[in-house]
Amino acid sequence: MFGLIFHIMFGSVFIVMSVASLIGLVLHGHEYTPGHFWNMTALCIASTLAWVWALSEAKEAWYILKSR
Repeated sequence: MFGLIFHIMFGSVFIVMSVASLIGLVLHGHEYTPGHFWNMTALCIASTLAWVWALSEAKEAWYILKSR
C-alpha cells in the first residue's frame, strides 16, 4: 500500500514539474540564454520520464495489491 501511495504522489509531483517547465519553455523560451534553454529542456524531458516511470510503478503496485 505504501508503494502505491508513494508512486502516485511522486508521479503527481513530476507531472506538475514537467508541465511547468514546458509552459516556461513555450512562453519564455525566447528570453532564455542557450544554456538555460537546454537546461529547461532537459528538466522537462527528465521529469516526463520520471512521472511515466512512477505511474507505471504505481500501476504495478496496484495490480499486486489487487491480486492478494
